[in-house]
Amino acid sequence: MFHFEEVETSSPVISSLVLTFLDLLFYSIVFYCNFYLLIPRVLKTYGVPIYVITIIPLLLIVFNLGILSPLFENVDLNGNYFSDFDMFVEAFFYLADLSIFVVVSLSYWYFKQHRIEKEKALHYQNEKLHAQLQFLRSQISPHFLFNSLNNIYSLIIQKDDNASLMVEKIADMLRYIIYEGKNKKVSMNKEIMLVENYIDLQYLKKMKNVELIEYTRTGDFSQKEIVPLLLMNCVENCFKHSNLETNPKAVLHINVAEENNKLILHTRNSYTSKPTQKNKNSFQYLKQQLNHHYPNRHSFSTSDKKGVFTFELTLDLV
Repeated sequence: MFHFEEVETSSPVISSLVLTFLDLLFYSIVFYCNFYLLIPRVLKTYGVPIYVITIIPLLLIVFNLGILSPLFENVDLNGNYFSDFDMFVEAFFYLADLSIFVVVSLSYWYFKQHRIEKEKALHYQNEKLHAQLQFLRSQISPHFLFNSLNNIYSLIIQKDDNASLMVEKIADMLRYIIYEGKNKKVSMNKEIMLVENYIDLQYLKKMKNVELIEYTRTGDFSQKEIVPLLLMNCVENCFKHSNLETNPKAVLHINVAEENNKLILHTRNSYTSKPTQKNKNSFQYLKQQLNHHYPNRHSFSTSDKKGVFTFELTLDLV
């Protein structure tokens, strides 16, 4: 049985403060020793059996410190003595309280670890997505540049005046891709100007059936911004996968509109061959880009009917 001696206190207020301080001190010792020492260095390294063997001495040490402290006086403030049984019950529940703090610290440690792992996974996913987006942006310049240089070369051989105009357009586009393309956001008007320069190039290089291209722009895009090269990717895909040069009845329609602070891009293009896996991947990357930059602020749809592929994108520009 337990044997306790009476401890005199100067006043009930001071006694209460001392007991509260000791309570917090002993519970804190259990919590922080378990959280910062035993769990990361013992449990994670040596496993559950060794952890249990080490946590028991910690509980017994703190328990005995509590027993020897004024927390376990055997007399109340009115001078009434507690029975040995009452003191035993009090000691039992005190040990149970200490054990609860072990469980709380263990639960909090695992919760914190889960949150850290989740943040790491999210960071890794964002880094991976950023690398993919940078790769896509880097692919625009070579593909576009080599095609354009070939067209310029052909026009120069033919001594066509459009060659100098193409050089001017390409210079403007490359300047935008290199300098504006690395920014997080760009002016909507600049992005649309890039698209329009790209469409103008199709006319300047005198591709077949170029008169079938239909481009419209409506709405007010001033004071609005967008992720750079987003529209360019969509429009370039429309041209890249169309059969404009081989089909005299081809369809190639591009409409850019602004309605109620929303961008609406609508494209339609006829094609000859079914989309390849590479084409599907480009749309998959576009979806990732939209989910990353415009979460819950976009809608994206495609349809394929009678050899005409339709694409529609809506972005919240606010």
